[in-house]
Amino acid sequence: MVKKPFRMLAFDFGGSNGRAVMGTYADGKLDFEVIHSFPVEPVGLGNRLYWDIFGLFREIKKTLLICKNNGITPDSLGIDTWGISFGLLDKDGDLLMNPLHYRDPLGPDYMDEVHAVISEKELFYETGIMPHRLNSVYQLYGLYKQKPELMKSAKRFLNTPDLLNYFLTGKAQNELTIFSSTQCMDVPNKRPASGMLERLGMDPGIFSEPALPGVALGNLRAELSAELGMDTTVITVAGHDTPSAIAAVHWIDNFLFISSGTFSVVGVEIDKPHLSDGVFEREFTQEANAAGQIQLKRNITGLWMLQECRRVWKSDGNDYSYAELTEMSEKAGGDWIIDTTEPRFAAVCNMPHVIREACMERFGTAPGSPGELCRTIERSLAETYRKIIGQLEEITGEQYDKIYMVGGGILNRQLCRLTAEKTQREIIAGPVEATILGNLSIQMVAAGLAKNLAEASLIVNALEKPVSYYPASQN
Repeated sequence: MVKKPFRMLAFDFGGSNGRAVMGTYADGKLDFEVIHSFPVEPVGLGNRLYWDIFGLFREIKKTLLICKNNGITPDSLGIDTWGISFGLLDKDGDLLMNPLHYRDPLGPDYMDEVHAVISEKELFYETGIMPHRLNSVYQLYGLYKQKPELMKSAKRFLNTPDLLNYFLTGKAQNELTIFSSTQCMDVPNKRPASGMLERLGMDPGIFSEPALPGVALGNLRAELSAELGMDTTVITVAGHDTPSAIAAVHWIDNFLFISSGTFSVVGVEIDKPHLSDGVFEREFTQEANAAGQIQLKRNITGLWMLQECRRVWKSDGNDYSYAELTEMSEKAGGDWIIDTTEPRFAAVCNMPHVIREACMERFGTAPGSPGELCRTIERSLAETYRKIIGQLEEITGEQYDKIYMVGGGILNRQLCRLTAEKTQREIIAGPVEATILGNLSIQMVAAGLAKNLAEASLIVNALEKPVSYYPASQN
């Protein structure tokens, strides 16, 4: 008897676009295809910046109708998104307000007030998370201060994927990886940071004990199932997109990773947290991974700089593709390097001007052409990776001879080559679709199609052969 194919629907919501992917497992193999894509755009109203959470839910429903109209019923469904953002429910389970965008100024406006109560170092030791202006704890504190009556009604805090899961199932459950991005969780002990929250006048009771990735949350609400004419099981995958991406390479033991995209994340996965002044001073953060371990990592600005340059050039009438920019960079010269960890490179700005200004400050000269600017960004990111990797090896006492790069940034061949050269290590680049494949991997484990993430990631990596880049000395 031939077993019927097992179909898994994976939603990956990014900061500017979202995709729905259908993964089909049959005869020990996995295939996948994008069945729906859509923009993810913030909405400005007054002096606030919001996510269109109901618009995102509408896209989920559209996707399920696409499945139905094609005669397909997904056996399971999982959602991953960016970190940090959240919604609040009242005692009746109604959404109290549209979730604020992580770039809304409310959180940063209250950082100093939070730190007057509990210092940055104390926050780090209480949570394992490096304080950052975008972290949820600041925005949540700002809501307590600006909207005290609303916050009296708040009975449940849900990050974006958990909120969308709630809309689907009616189950309000915090998931481990996404909750660990908020700085409201005691990451080493995998529970809400109750003592810290109470010191800040916030109610720790609005958080549930976090669920591990791979839990079957439930089926669709009865009324939603009736509306769509179908049903499926919602799985708590790794709701935070970075742990989801790294789940796709879990067939490797003791590995160092770079997740390359708009932001870059450089890190390792460890069993126990490193809470020390040295880790704090180097600005490393520690969040949960898809297997319930710890990701010791540094978050930095990534190809955002290139995206901002491209936006500026497009506004000037030069709509270069990323492939064209990579080709220009490969042909360009110049040895400029900027410190990509400086806040000015994370801003919405005239990025070509900001980069040239930084180069003039340091070298007295600056890149001129788009190719030279792209090369400067790529060389600078590779140099930042080198420094962070050295710090990780010092903290962990481990040596890593290979680096696994995942995410859309690996399509930039020049960045991969320069990273191999700067770090003097083999770069194993792939998969490009790591976040989606990690999402599907967790659904496979939940369904019993793979016994663990290591086995699942071997299956998904058969879809896309990684590309290795070596330093010139090893060629």
